[in-house]
Amino acid sequence: MHLVTEEQTGEMMDMDGKFEDFRENLRLVFHDDLKCLVKAYFKASSRMVELGGFDFVAHLDKISMNGSLMDSTLTEQEWYNRLLWDYMSLIAEKGVMVEVNTKAYTRKGMMFPNVKYFKWLKELNIPVMVNSDAHLPQLINDNRALAFEWLREVGIKSTMRLHQGAWVEVPIDNK
Repeated sequence: MHLVTEEQTGEMMDMDGKFEDFRENLRLVFHDDLKCLVKAYFKASSRMVELGGFDFVAHLDKISMNGSLMDSTLTEQEWYNRLLWDYMSLIAEKGVMVEVNTKAYTRKGMMFPNVKYFKWLKELNIPVMVNSDAHLPQLINDNRALAFEWLREVGIKSTMRLHQGAWVEVPIDNK
């Protein structure tokens, strides 16, 4: 989910992309209210999960990428973690997979979801698939091994892989 709608005005904001654009859009659309934007993001994301029609959720907590540049304590705040926990609980309830996205790790030191939430994937028994979301072929395996290592560390023993048109569970040791 990249576009978030401000509830009162119906204006849309792209929360992805360059920080400068994010900051300006936050000012224009959400009147510098980061908490309001984050709540709108998780509300829209939850609605998407409720509607379904897809195999996995990508960029689970992508809002944190630019949001944390506005407030470096964002992912430490109780209200943020409650919203994320509720969102992940809904994902688990609906039986949807979560993508562990490794693309931004080399450049920004971030995976989505944030590595600190991998334990929640385990706790909620959410199926996981690992993807680099690479836009360049040479980055297709970028940080893949690292993601598997961190998933193993929290007790996740397998991930999902698309094989001949069907999702199959594959032990991490076989990666």
